[in-house]
Amino acid sequence: PGSGDIRTFYDALLEAGNREGRRVVLVVPGRHTETRDIGPYGRIHFIRAPRAVLDRRARLILPHRFLPGLSGVLMRVLEREQPAVIEICDKYSLPYLAAMLRRGWHPRVGRPTLVGLSFEDNIAAYVTRRTAGRTFARWYIRHIYGPPFDAHIAISEYTARELRAALHDRPRSFIRVSPLGVDPEHYAATRRSAAIRGRLLRRAGCDSGSVLLFYAGRLALENNIGLLVEMLRELVQIGNADYRLLIAGDGALAGWIRAQATGAIAGRIYCCGVLDDEALASCYANCDVFVDPNPCAPFGVAPLEAMSSGVPVVLPNRGGVLEYASDENAWLAAP
Repeated sequence: PGSGDIRTFYDALLEAGNREGRRVVLVVPGRHTETRDIGPYGRIHFIRAPRAVLDRRARLILPHRFLPGLSGVLMRVLEREQPAVIEICDKYSLPYLAAMLRRGWHPRVGRPTLVGLSFEDNIAAYVTRRTAGRTFARWYIRHIYGPPFDAHIAISEYTARELRAALHDRPRSFIRVSPLGVDPEHYAATRRSAAIRGRLLRRAGCDSGSVLLFYAGRLALENNIGLLVEMLRELVQIGNADYRLLIAGDGALAGWIRAQATGAIAGRIYCCGVLDDEALASCYANCDVFVDPNPCAPFGVAPLEAMSSGVPVVLPNRGGVLEYASDENAWLAAP
């Protein structure tokens, strides 16, 4: 539920399934095993799963949960749902399920079309950006992750490039790009309001002459969050305006960010926590600049939501944001 772009995407998919009368079922690793119906055509199966090692907020359905001969919760769900298409948004543990289904190891599920959805940071960026990391990532994609699927969908050309480099001998149609989008009626400049901006200014401890910088996303190391703090320190040192930083989201670095608000930037960082869609849309429209420091974003829905809200954005000149951001519509900077 706190996974940012991925949650936004699947919420939209469930909504579209209900609107179009198409069955959409999610299987999600969770704290408890439970099932929730989302409208007449949508359903979410939460399956109890352990926490991931690298990010304790995330959970993983491990391969031993779907070995042949075992009647675990996941396999019971698949046998009951009888999916025509299985789309796997995970590069680490669930690709082995695709391999088993491809080989017919679970005959009661049948042989659905198997699609790999590349939604997260590319493997090389997540493991390490050094040569050894890129070499391992290419080997892993070519021999483990890529082959079990009938097709791959990437959310940006940036994400697709890593797949194409490792799977270079496959037909071009094997890897397809389907960019994300936002609802321009929900994220709109019409949400600008003197009253809402006034409340944001008061929460940030500043006045109408201050400049509100806004970031929304996971507070994780791979998102280059430390650069936001460095940016604010440098802006305060320049001293040409009263800059304040509003941060929406949660993650492993939430406590670290709060601890950095000392010295020259004491009282200048306000952490909003996780916001619902209404509050988030209001924040976008009533801030002055949206800043995203992540040079390896797979796509970056948040900057696009800010642009839709009529707010200028400062972005790295690398990564998935270049699917829609350019020097003509954004302030691009070296990471």
